[in-house]
Order: sequence, then C-alpha cells, then structure tokens
Amino acid sequence: MEYNGGPLAAHCFLEMNYEKSSKILDIGAGTGIVGEILAKHGYTHVDALDGNPDMLNILKEKKCYRNVILSMVGPEVRLPVKDREYDVVIMAGVFCPGHIEVKSLEQILRLVTPGKWEVSREFVLTYRKLTFSLSLSLSLSKFSL
Repeated sequence: MEYNGGPLAAHCFLEMNYEKSSKILDIGAGTGIVGEILAKHGYTHVDALDGNPDMLNILKEKKCYRNVILSMVGPEVRLPVKDREYDVVIMAGVFCPGHIEVKSLEQILRLVTPGKWEVSREFVLTYRKLTFSLSLSLSLSKFSL
C-alpha cells in the first residue's frame, strides 16, 4: 500500500481556502510531498521541519520550501522557531510510534498565530487493510494562546 498521508493532508488544507500569503510550517515534512502540492496551488511561504537530514536533502531538491529546518520534535524539545511565527501548521503521518508523540502538541501550538485555529476533518488510519476513522478534539484553552 502506498503512503497517502501527505496528499490527504495537503488537499484537506486546500479545501480550507487559506490565503496564498499564509505562513505555513510542514512538520514531519519528509521528502516534501505536502510542499510540492501546496506550491502547485500557489503557496509560497511554506517552511519544512523534519528530524531526518537524508529526507531533508531529498526535499531541498524539489525547491518548494522557503526554509528547511532540521529538528526533532518532542515534548521536551524546544523547536528552533519563534513563537507565533506561522498561520498554519500541517502534519501528515507523524503521530505514530517512533515519530512525534501527541504530548508534543503543546510545543507545536506555540508556533501558531492566536485566533487562527481550525481543527478539521478526521485522521484516517489504515492498518492491515482496515480503515479506522478518529475524530480529533482538543481543548485549546489549556495551551494559553
């Protein structure tokens, strides 16, 4: 089965009709699938963050990201990004064992401009030919943004 998390996340984002000038951070950018799709739709303020330098080397060749940031993401890791730097954070295929812990959300939320929150859609997980759909709900008030 082919990985489809990046395209799903990108197309979900596109349906939200954010302005083309939005500052976007793709966390867990990998090889740049999300960035490629957003670039084709006119988004030019997209940055990539990933903890794997080999993936980032592949991503850089695509020239669809403004900045490329090498960093692991974890609840105890302060990301090398200013507070409230982005309008949107996109994460595709990252909340799974060996990747990003859900506890890292507090660290991620500090990167986003207050008042821009939109928790959307569903996460679709495919495992052994079974598809599970989970609704995501967050109480953003505890993050004091």
